[in-house]
Formats: sequence, structure tokens, C-alpha cells
Amino acid sequence: SLASKTYRDYNDHYEGAVRLMSDPRASHIFHLDAAEQVRYGSSRTGDACILARNLIEADAGTHFIFVDVYNWDQHSNIYGDLRPPRGGPGAYPSTHQDVSRELDSALAPLLDDLSDTKRENGTSLLDETLVVCMGEFGRTPGPLSVIGGRDHYPGAFSALFAGGGVKGGRVLGKTDEMGATVIESGWHEKRPIYPEDVAATIYS
Repeated sequence: SLASKTYRDYNDHYEGAVRLMSDPRASHIFHLDAAEQVRYGSSRTGDACILARNLIEADAGTHFIFVDVYNWDQHSNIYGDLRPPRGGPGAYPSTHQDVSRELDSALAPLLDDLSDTKRENGTSLLDETLVVCMGEFGRTPGPLSVIGGRDHYPGAFSALFAGGGVKGGRVLGKTDEMGATVIESGWHEKRPIYPEDVAATIYS
């Protein structure tokens, strides 16, 4: 019955959480070394990337890891004239520059560590891991809005793919100088890339 299936699903989820918490590897996986935190940018995003790396290295059954950059979705005063100073280590990023710096400072060492860490067969963690860095929309090109920000813009935006068999060092597609319109698709379909194409790439 539906009720028994719901119970089994809930119980499986619960037991999976218990297995994760009681796994002897958990104390290492969820440990944050102070020097590594600095190397990853001393931020929430950096800490999350350290934990993501540890989960991948442990190879304990994790298939998908989601890392969020807090306050990435900004719509007003993105350059910070009216925003308070960022504050001390661990404070929330506030301006566009802050969130960009936080992402850059965390993503670069994550990719380095995944590339440098090898399995016994000689492959790297990056070889077996697809890293996708993207948002859900582009941003309106041109002048800022009247409230000093940018809105969601589906016409053009970018994504970064690394590892998992991706051929690196390439830029696929091109927009006009304003970043408003895709003028070259960058692939054989001769059309813009849509979210379903991104999903198909991830699954493949």
C-alpha cells in the first residue's frame, strides 16, 4: 500500500542518516582543518568545498554534492554603496565583489585538490568527479536597475564544467559584446544550450 511504501521510504532515509553518522570515517570527513580553511578562503563556501572534497575522497557512496554560495542571488545595490562592511571571518558576503571573491577562493583549491589527489589506480579525484558551477539564470546586461542591481535574465549566461572527462581549456559559445544575445552556439546543434542540455551532459 501507499502507506507502507511511505513508511519504508522514510525508514530507509532515517537508517541512511544513522549509518552516515555512525560511519567511522565521519569524524575525518566532517573535520575542518584551520590551515585548510584559510587556503579555501575562510568562508562558508570554502568550508563547504572542503567537506565536499572530503566526501569525494572518502568514496563512501555519495553521488551528488550541492554547494551553495550564500547571497549569490543579488538584485539591489550589488556594488555595495549602501551595504555595511563585510565584517570578520565567516560573515555573510554582501557585495557582488564579496560573493565572487568567496566563490573564486573556494573553487580554485577544490579543483586543485581533486586534481592532485590520486586513487590507487592512478586516476585523480577530478577524473571521476564532474564539477558544475552555475546559477539558475543570467543577469540583465547593460546599466544597473534603478535599485542598483540586475534581474534574472534567461537570454544568455555562462557555466563552468570541470573534471569527469570534460575537455578543459575551452570556451563554448559566444555572446554579443553586451552579453545579451547568444551569437555563436559553440556546438553542432547550432542553437543555444538549454537547461535540459546541461542535465543531459551531467547524466552522460
